[in-house]
Amino acid sequence: MKTIILFQLFFILFALFAIVSVHKRKKDQSLGTKGAFFWTCFWLCSALFVIWPESTSIVAEKFGLGRGADLILYSSVAIIFFMLFRMHIKIEALNRTITKVTRDTALQKESQKKV
Repeated sequence: MKTIILFQLFFILFALFAIVSVHKRKKDQSLGTKGAFFWTCFWLCSALFVIWPESTSIVAEKFGLGRGADLILYSSVAIIFFMLFRMHIKIEALNRTITKVTRDTALQKESQKKV
């Protein structure tokens, strides 16, 4: 029983550290409002699930799942794939922007050589 309590203590401290880090990133504008809100909620929910592990089973039963661990696993995979999808979209947009800037720069250099 003591290892679970010790784990809970360490996880709560880690979650608090993560929340402070999120708010620092928000403050220095390297993280947007939506991102800060998402990550704050994520770490708060994670801490609550660690404090009350049986709550995952209660929520899982409401969704027709057998175990709380299944709920956490399915939700985590879905969130990770959604975040990968969004990152892919952003990377593609950045690639298009880089290509356009490179073309424009090359055209400007070429036109300056001709003059």
